[in-house]
Amino acid sequence: MNPKDKIMRNLSQYQYIKKLLGKIVKERLDIKGYTLGMLTADLLADNRIDLERLNNALQIGENNCIDFKRIFQIGTLSPKTADSRITDMLAEIKAFEFLYNHCFQDITYLRQKTSTKTVDYTSRRNEDYYAVEVTRLGLPLAEKKKPTYSQEGNLFNKGIQWFTLDGNNNIPKWEETIYSAIKNEYPQVSEFCKIKVNNWKGIVVISVGRDYFISKYARRDMFLPKTLSNVIQTVFNNLKQTGNYKYLQHLILVIGKYPNQIFTYPTFN
Repeated sequence: MNPKDKIMRNLSQYQYIKKLLGKIVKERLDIKGYTLGMLTADLLADNRIDLERLNNALQIGENNCIDFKRIFQIGTLSPKTADSRITDMLAEIKAFEFLYNHCFQDITYLRQKTSTKTVDYTSRRNEDYYAVEVTRLGLPLAEKKKPTYSQEGNLFNKGIQWFTLDGNNNIPKWEETIYSAIKNEYPQVSEFCKIKVNNWKGIVVISVGRDYFISKYARRDMFLPKTLSNVIQTVFNNLKQTGNYKYLQHLILVIGKYPNQIFTYPTFN
């Protein structure tokens, strides 16, 4: 059995994966000359994938999130965007899973292909309304110019370039990376919240890794819980001190390698 057929056979065993994700994965695998890659390697590694958990998340999402299917409404995938778009989807599904498991209600998926002036999700928890923006830490080119943490109120006198995220020695680089993710996504949260009648609060969810696919390329020491917990607390507090992040109320960091480890600051009551 060739790799493509094996992948599709494995995915077809799960009702909601087949229904919502199967066609997209097939389209990605049908791209000529693009059947091999990191995502394909993960899909072929049967013992590295939590397909049952993903299938359950898709089922819950379809039943408990308005417009959940819109996550999967995309056009033809190109070799350049195929893996990235699929992993973006997985990050959005993981964000829904977090909201659902933390007692959020009225979860609605808003993102549209034609609009960048909205957030990914809206939801309610107790008496508070939330605008939720999801992003994923990808692998930008080293030469690509990125905003530096030091530029935000001169909080840290560092100009950090891209790096390999591996352990306590890279705390400043983690700070830089998470700062950049917030910097890119917060304007959408702010623009959305400021036009609402109620007092809305913003959440930025940052996904690391594939969430449901555990990459064989990931190092065992890449993610240190205490390190990341301290990092998101430091970045959040420093950004709030600038006065430029009025609507940012929570920062959530989710890690694919450890599905049960999600770092939230401040924590929800």
